[in-house]
Amino acid sequence: LRHALGEGGFEVFYQPLVSLGNGQIIGSEALLRLRRPDGVLVMPDQFIQIAEETGLIEPIGRWVLSQVCTDLQGWLNRGLALPSVAVNVSARQLRNRNLPKQIEEIISRAQIPSTAIELEITESMLVGDEDSVFELLGELREIGLMLTIDDFGTGYSSLSYLRRLPVSKLKIDRSF
Repeated sequence: LRHALGEGGFEVFYQPLVSLGNGQIIGSEALLRLRRPDGVLVMPDQFIQIAEETGLIEPIGRWVLSQVCTDLQGWLNRGLALPSVAVNVSARQLRNRNLPKQIEEIISRAQIPSTAIELEITESMLVGDEDSVFELLGELREIGLMLTIDDFGTGYSSLSYLRRLPVSKLKIDRSF
């Protein structure tokens, strides 16, 4: 993972989000992949947990966001605009009090609107220190980011709890 981070071994793919009503692309989701030296793509379920345990998830997360912002800037310069690109945020990143500042700096450097970035946070990450979570999510919203709760229905959140969160979207888990 360290080698991949330093040597360009990670790639971001974009999964389009399409309106069923008119077939228009209304956004996309950034999907991280690791490309081994032999060219084989490694799926996130095979490396994200290790990245979390080793602390590499934070620099990998910053790299993903930087790459997404660079790609968005290129698309905007070509006249191709997407309403937003969703980027997953790990539990470890969410515990970092500097996260809002880091994101703001990356977006500013890329010269893209903050509304072009949507952060996806899994429901399980919200369980714990509610005051800190609410404060951090509020700071992220102040920057202008859209926030989405992913995998809703797999954790312990209630609908009343959700009403207090400053989120824009809710993605319900298929098991729910």
